[in-house]
Amino acid sequence: MPYREDWRLAENILREEAERASASAEAQEAITQMRRRYPVGRADVEPRVFVRATDNWVELSARFVVPVRDARRVKDGMTRRVLHRFAEAGLSVASATQDITLHRADDAGGGT
Repeated sequence: MPYREDWRLAENILREEAERASASAEAQEAITQMRRRYPVGRADVEPRVFVRATDNWVELSARFVVPVRDARRVKDGMTRRVLHRFAEAGLSVASATQDITLHRADDAGGGT
């Protein structure tokens, strides 16, 4: 997010969507399986949003558990919902693009 945006609102939206993605029966089963296989606590598999300040923007990333076979579909749906909700909230997404405006030399002085 650009620094001028309400990153806390964006964080809440992202967290809500990560929780939604992890709420399905399949996701809950994946969490149960993960906890059986690995020594992780409940808090370690709960959806979470991480915030990082960079030189150019505030970076938000979400961690959530879904079944491996559903990962692409779930991430696609979540990304679409997040972008839709950001647009509804008037939040913009930062990117590493630049706009360059060129003026011809004969336009600079008002020309004849």
